[in-house]
Amino acid sequence: MQSYKDMLADTGISDREKAALEKQLLLSEYRLQHEIPPYEDASMWGIVAKSTLWFNWVMSG
Repeated sequence: MQSYKDMLADTGISDREKAALEKQLLLSEYRLQHEIPPYEDASMWGIVAKSTLWFNWVMSG
């Protein structure tokens, strides 16, 4: 999560990138607080989750 915070501190990122990073940071913090393991990228749900994040990011721009 520190890397998300480091990326957010970068003044060279766009508002869209910043919003996506903030959303991912909130999701990561929620998962840690509720002891929810991360999705495995190779699993079906990992692919669905990653695709959904990318789709939301593309549609928000």
